[in-house]
Amino acid sequence: MSDKVRPSAENNENLNAALYYASLGWLVLPFHSVIDGRCSCGNQHCVSPGKHPRVTSGFHGASKDPDQINWWWSKWPSANVGIRTGVESGLSVIDVDPRHGGNVSLETFEEYIPDTVMQLTGGGGFHYLFKHPGGNTRVKCRTNV
Repeated sequence: MSDKVRPSAENNENLNAALYYASLGWLVLPFHSVIDGRCSCGNQHCVSPGKHPRVTSGFHGASKDPDQINWWWSKWPSANVGIRTGVESGLSVIDVDPRHGGNVSLETFEEYIPDTVMQLTGGGGFHYLFKHPGGNTRVKCRTNV
């Protein structure tokens, strides 16, 4: 594969992020991206532009294998990075989306949220990341995908 097709860690921030997350033991996968205001999935009525997996196995196809991750980003250099949460990655996430009242909900529970890593989202919200409790503990999940 030529360097023009295959992204390198030096010039692809999303690939860098995916490889870094995998090095932490998190399972990652390529998500569709938004190009010219449309989702790369090609569905003109896509309800989650840039927020759903490119791989047909969905979240079950997530990997921490650097070779697999490099292959995905060589195929889809503009892919967003998705992370499979739960027991498998040892990670739980609270997604606060102000567009859907998440900031109001957060105010109600903020005093109960311990100090943790937080990241900004593209929609002006936040992701709070926590260590998954492990074992058979189920953390209730609700997604739009």
